[in-house]
Amino acid sequence: MKGRPGTTRLCRNRFSSTTEFLRLSALVDKSQKETTDKLRIRSQLIGKWKNTLENAIKAMADEISTMEVERIKLRKSMVVLGVPESIAKECIEKRATRPDTELVRDQVEEELVNELALIAEIRRLLMKTLDDFNSQQVENRTARQRLEYDWSDKKESYEIDTLNTGLNNCSRTIMFRPGAVRQPPEQASEKYWEHFSMETLDECEKCRLKSVALRNTLNSTLMNAARDIRTQADVVEKALTSRINCTQEAVQRFENDLKNILQGTADVENRIEQMKRRINSFDASMKVAQTRMDNRSYRPNVENCRDLAQQELIDGVHTIQSSVSALLHELEEAERVKTDLVNSRARLEREIMLKRRSLFIDRERCMLMRSYYPSANTLSGAAVS
Repeated sequence: MKGRPGTTRLCRNRFSSTTEFLRLSALVDKSQKETTDKLRIRSQLIGKWKNTLENAIKAMADEISTMEVERIKLRKSMVVLGVPESIAKECIEKRATRPDTELVRDQVEEELVNELALIAEIRRLLMKTLDDFNSQQVENRTARQRLEYDWSDKKESYEIDTLNTGLNNCSRTIMFRPGAVRQPPEQASEKYWEHFSMETLDECEKCRLKSVALRNTLNSTLMNAARDIRTQADVVEKALTSRINCTQEAVQRFENDLKNILQGTADVENRIEQMKRRINSFDASMKVAQTRMDNRSYRPNVENCRDLAQQELIDGVHTIQSSVSALLHELEEAERVKTDLVNSRARLEREIMLKRRSLFIDRERCMLMRSYYPSANTLSGAAVS
């Protein structure tokens, strides 16, 4: 009878132990299943974030590549900008060699100076834009690096949680890990983790959108710059063409005047020769009159008187002398006219020579150089390879 209570307790203990084991085993299995489910949910969440980061990294990498293409395009546009600048400078230098009175600050000169000023202003604008592009590329690469760091962390975390999700009591890699339950004091909360992940994406997206906006302004900047340069180039060429036409008209007018002067000079020279012949034609009459008077001076004694014949001879000589004097005066006047015409001819020939040299510089040098002026497409980078 005394041994029966011990047996009862033994049986009760056996039953209780078995029951408790089953209950605790079920509780542990349930906890492990819930943990597995939470790890699966967590790994799926991290996987989504990882995929989102991958898309963001790809978008940022594409933006960096596109920005680099646009940056190279901008740099080449700045190189092309040197062509019109060199043309304008060389035109000014060539026109500075215009001779004498042709060396004036005309409309062409003013427009060439304006062209150089415009090109310098556009170069400053493009330099500032290039600096903005360089700074933005630094920001873009920093943002991509930040995304890549976060993606790398999430990839590692995703792999760890995926591995943990697959662990069970039969796994070969499970073992006791002393201290694994300790929580590091610097461990972040899930709320902060989500805030950090969202902030990283938001900041990088803002950076990308800023880059897109800057890139979108480049085309308009280059197109406006190219349009302004081409417009000013057209103004210069219009002024140059007008100057060439004006110079050609002046040369034609001077050549016509020179032709008239040459004809006038020939006429005057003919008149001079004619006057000289006419003057010489009075020599015979003078000789006759003087011979008669000399012969009559030999009349003897009282016969040598001043009779009517003598008076007529004297008057005849005076008439011849006055006629010769009048013709000599006309001859002198004709000689002065000839001298004036010769001087005018020299001035006209010099003016024609100066204007032809100026015309050569404007038409054969400047216009030839400006025929190599880049198009608007080339200036904007559209035709730059």
